[in-house]
Amino acid sequence: MGQIVVPGAPPSIILSAVDRLVATNADGGVSPAASHIILFGQNAGANLGALTNIIAMGFSTLAGGLADVNNSGMTVIGGLSLAALINATPSPTEDGPSTAIGVNNFPALANRFGSNTVLGEGIGASYSAAGAEISRAVLIGTDVLGLQRTLAANGVGVINAVIMGHGAARGGGPFANDGAGSHIQSSVIIGRNAAGNTGFDAAVPGCNIGTSVVIGMNAGADWGGIAANRSVNNSVAIGFNCAATQQAGSENVFIGDNITVTNIGVTDSVIIGSTIAANFPAPGRNTVIGSSAQIGVGIGQCNVIMGFRAGSGLPGASDFRLLFETNDGVSTRTWLYGLAAINGSASGGLVVGQSVAASRDLPGFNILKIMNGTRTGVAPVGGGFLYGDAVGDLHWVTPANNDYALTPSNMGIFAVAALPAAPPAGSTAFANNALAPAFGAAVAGGGAVFVPVYFNGAAWIVG
Repeated sequence: MGQIVVPGAPPSIILSAVDRLVATNADGGVSPAASHIILFGQNAGANLGALTNIIAMGFSTLAGGLADVNNSGMTVIGGLSLAALINATPSPTEDGPSTAIGVNNFPALANRFGSNTVLGEGIGASYSAAGAEISRAVLIGTDVLGLQRTLAANGVGVINAVIMGHGAARGGGPFANDGAGSHIQSSVIIGRNAAGNTGFDAAVPGCNIGTSVVIGMNAGADWGGIAANRSVNNSVAIGFNCAATQQAGSENVFIGDNITVTNIGVTDSVIIGSTIAANFPAPGRNTVIGSSAQIGVGIGQCNVIMGFRAGSGLPGASDFRLLFETNDGVSTRTWLYGLAAINGSASGGLVVGQSVAASRDLPGFNILKIMNGTRTGVAPVGGGFLYGDAVGDLHWVTPANNDYALTPSNMGIFAVAALPAAPPAGSTAFANNALAPAFGAAVAGGGAVFVPVYFNGAAWIVG
């Protein structure tokens, strides 16, 4: 095959026998033997070296160096997109076809570019040359990695990650001593400045964000930094300013806006809602669901708290508590309160109904406490109900609207003077000090006779 030459000095466009479309000086540094390469734009392939099967379009797209045959499937579009990229340490498990679209995508990246799809300007800005690695990642946005760096010789960065948004994963300041082994690994970071202050500003190995999902503006802003050996692993933060102040921890799920995690080492916690200040100490291990939940100083670990503004009634240093309540801004209304008995301790159980701190005593093991209640007199439909009255009786009300006092009036043993003053009519008991009892007559005390009695609505009657 011959060639087509557009006249010029030098010729401005050449379509040659090696299937190469070349603009002026676009093939700088390309081996004459290279094939299956399309270069378009002034100096687009500058310093390319021996690399096949690459499409480069734009002004100085590969300027600064690219010399490795393992990136044969790369497609690059944009001016200065891969400045100074030199894949000097290839790995077959990491390198492969890549797509980069934008301006100045990977300045200062050194090696192990990998199988990536990149969209945006300056995504790899200030990325370190030592041990750098971006592998199988999708990065979309402007300055997505910003000041993120892994300066140590054995450092790796951004593996199997999807990072989207202006300034996402952008470092919060100048880092002079990033840690060995620093990395963002197997993560999804979506949103402006999500994980935005991640700094790894320490010499201790292991600083990282690993196997985590961050979605939302400023979500997880301080994850992983800025101190020695801090990491956030296996965690999810979704929402505006969600877990923005947390710097370490693992196995957490935070969903909602303005969730503040004060203690950096909180782990194994679930917080869902809006405007929640999680001030419990590490390790945490709490489950909190409800906007504006009150989980301030004093809330301990292993609690389950649910409801709008729930948690305000828990005593200090609460551990192993269950609380379902809500607050309408005027009063707190509680459905359930529970305390888990620990290793056979003498207290633990469940309180049903409206309760406060004073009525949440559980002097026993596996107790079900029913708060005192009243009935309206309307018969229940389709079933009965239980309630406790002010004198301590447990009542059962049937669909026929019959009210039976179950205990202690029924089968209870009392001195006559101690018999309940006004139980429901039909309640039965025993008197243990009746004086000359007569069947059908009101019982009198002061004697020594043990007799059954019943309440007729006005008095206790022998019988």
